[in-house]
Amino acid sequence: MPRKVTLRDVAELANVAIGTASQALNGKGSVLPETRERVIQVARQLGYDQRFQFSETVRAKPGTVGVIKHDSYDRPGLDPFYFPVICGVERECRENSLSMIYTTIEVDENNRAIRLNSDLTRSHFDGLLVIGAYLNRDMIRDVGATQCPVVLVDGYAEINRWDRVLMNNGDGAYRAVSYLIEQGHRHIGLIASSTTSYPSVVERREGYLRAIHEHRLPDGYIVDGLLKRDTAHHDTIDLLKKHPQITALFICNDNSAIGAYSGIRELGLSVPEDISVIGFDDIAFSQDMVPALTTMHVDKMEMGKVALRQLLYRIQNKEAPISTTLLDTALTIRKSVQSVKE
Repeated sequence: MPRKVTLRDVAELANVAIGTASQALNGKGSVLPETRERVIQVARQLGYDQRFQFSETVRAKPGTVGVIKHDSYDRPGLDPFYFPVICGVERECRENSLSMIYTTIEVDENNRAIRLNSDLTRSHFDGLLVIGAYLNRDMIRDVGATQCPVVLVDGYAEINRWDRVLMNNGDGAYRAVSYLIEQGHRHIGLIASSTTSYPSVVERREGYLRAIHEHRLPDGYIVDGLLKRDTAHHDTIDLLKKHPQITALFICNDNSAIGAYSGIRELGLSVPEDISVIGFDDIAFSQDMVPALTTMHVDKMEMGKVALRQLLYRIQNKEAPISTTLLDTALTIRKSVQSVKE
């Protein structure tokens, strides 16, 4: 009579500990997906007589990830912030032998979703990443109709029902403005935000105000405006004409900082001799600006990688609590900030 296959046999052939083999076969514990699959395959190969059921999340290896990024008809071209994020997603997909399908979601000037690409409802995904868009209740319903796990990447929703991977915008902005204060600046303006901006921008605005208030500095140097280069150009001119005592500007993203630079120059002023400028995001061409832009660095490719890993975890652990992952920022000092004497 042939010997009965034991859990030890499975563990030895799969080259794992007995405890790991048990967790893998029962769909429990923090076993890596590839280890779990190997153990299951060995168990089947040996004909292990288990008294448990392989769960669907264990048996099903995800194969296709949908990536939905915000898009708008008046902002064509390669996105300097989100392109590296998507590259990070793509690289992590390759590491996990996954396919990636890319589509867009139309948004308004503050990245609030208007309508979905019809491809979304016609395609099957094992999981979805929604990048850079705010979803209202109707959009939440439409995305939820896909009935697959979702992770928001620099994304927000009116109802908190999905995992999110975000930047630490508030603390990053606070550190940026604090750096300007450390350099002796006491009259610091804010460009490219409003109270109705995209949530990440509102968080940066709040970080600016926190630093200003903690140091008891004037908080009236704010122009409400869009996160756009041409808008920042005009807003910078208006703000500096109205408050010529300003010596520094915090711009809510690097793309808008380009507009601020041109506005400063139109007034016959120079960066940083007359006006210091600090941005946010550290997009690729910020180091090529003249002078090179001091900014808050965001590891955009890592954001994409982390988001894909979180999505894979959610696919395997559908009942786990909803989580938010915050990626910290780092000050990148270049040439656009100059210290001033009080």
